[in-house]
Amino acid sequence: SLWNRNSDDGKPPIAFIDNIWFEYDLEQRVDLPPAFFFGPSALTRELHTQYQTPQVAENVRRVLDALQLDHELHMTLSECARQTEELAVDLPVFQTGLMFSRPDAPIRLCFKPALPSESAWPLIKDAEVLERSMAVTALAQTQNFQTAMCVDIGPDGVSPRVGLEFHSATPGEPPSQRRLADALLAEDIGIQSRVDAFLSSEGWEEIDGKGGCQRTINHMKCLVVPGTPTELKGYLALNRCQRPRPKNL
Repeated sequence: SLWNRNSDDGKPPIAFIDNIWFEYDLEQRVDLPPAFFFGPSALTRELHTQYQTPQVAENVRRVLDALQLDHELHMTLSECARQTEELAVDLPVFQTGLMFSRPDAPIRLCFKPALPSESAWPLIKDAEVLERSMAVTALAQTQNFQTAMCVDIGPDGVSPRVGLEFHSATPGEPPSQRRLADALLAEDIGIQSRVDAFLSSEGWEEIDGKGGCQRTINHMKCLVVPGTPTELKGYLALNRCQRPRPKNL
């Protein structure tokens, strides 16, 4: 409905957003999903050589104008957009989250993993979080993974909570998720039984005679929060497809 609603210039308010990923809280019914995520659009890339925090803030404002939120939430998110725009970090953003259920830090910035994470370290103000984040990033690099750092922005600036997403450092030759998980477990990050269940969840399941669902591991992520143990999270990608052929055929 947002793409069908045109502004005065004849373009949809979210013309600069091509895709949206929704995150739902299934325990309660809400008018808006607790969060949705979007990346830079083709139109944005045509107008800007980089998609950085000023362009993110601009897109957040477009979304706010399109959603017609209640006044208090609109003002909170507008202030967070201002905080985002003024961040002194020269890094491209590959995904943005709007988390309506987290008024203390509703904007999430995911910085592109192609650049060293050290470029974003100045955003981390908590010494404990910085030390643990650097250690986890260094460990991931030994397993041939790049780290994409995610930070949350609230009305008072950057949250001390930091997310570290692990992506292959060599596209086309994905490194071993198992070796990375084992290295993290050796540092008391994660729970063995849950890690084993996650890593064994890949596969294909038939839904009907025309195809089924392919389950693949998208990425793993460490969550670093002051005063609590580092948490390990896993994300699955589900794709509708025909029955996969054996690799030797």
